[in-house]
Amino acid sequence: MRRLVLTLNPQDSCWELYAGSAPGVRGLLGWVSDAKTVDAGVPTAVAALLTRALCRCVTLTFLWQAGKSKSISEQWEPSGEGRAKHLKPGLLDKVRGNPPFTLLATHDPAEAENLFYNEDFSWELRAQRVFLSPIDVLPDLDYRLVSTIFNWPTKLDVTAQLQGTNVTGLLLPGVDGDFAELVVFEDAQWPPLQQALAQECEARDFDFQVVDEATFKQTKWVADSP
Repeated sequence: MRRLVLTLNPQDSCWELYAGSAPGVRGLLGWVSDAKTVDAGVPTAVAALLTRALCRCVTLTFLWQAGKSKSISEQWEPSGEGRAKHLKPGLLDKVRGNPPFTLLATHDPAEAENLFYNEDFSWELRAQRVFLSPIDVLPDLDYRLVSTIFNWPTKLDVTAQLQGTNVTGLLLPGVDGDFAELVVFEDAQWPPLQQALAQECEARDFDFQVVDEATFKQTKWVADSP
């Protein structure tokens, strides 16, 4: 049976967590894949499960394909099943080689799945950043802030950076893109997300397990061939 495994507030440095020191609840999610898909990025069934569960609770705002930016303004505007904006670097950022960012905000699961399959901001290379905000609430994000979160400097105080932006948490790629780091900044925001994950797993015939960190470490992530 397919499995989604969750451990809460892991501490070991082996996970290379971005937001390991953030307040609130930090969940690390892993999925059991078969040998045929283990090197093919996030399995489509897992991407669909995660985005459908999260979109029940929050708006997801993620780094979108750079090629989409040509006709998008610097203010939020309708785009497909969401809203988009394009953030341009200033002169100094251009000199430093920092990229522009196009953001897509949505709570449509099919649209949100694109966050896992973005060549410009690859999940597998840990280049994707996903901002969580309440349903139908757009985050207040400017270029400086997105660039800081994208580059994630050492000892970043992420909650201080995101204060007053409507951002309530983050979804971030784990090591090699094989895990997902899900963070909310207030404890009360966690139970609805975990419940949505459990319900979506049940609907999609996934086994959902919440385990301690030691058990999470010992999990065999590649299923045995039948």
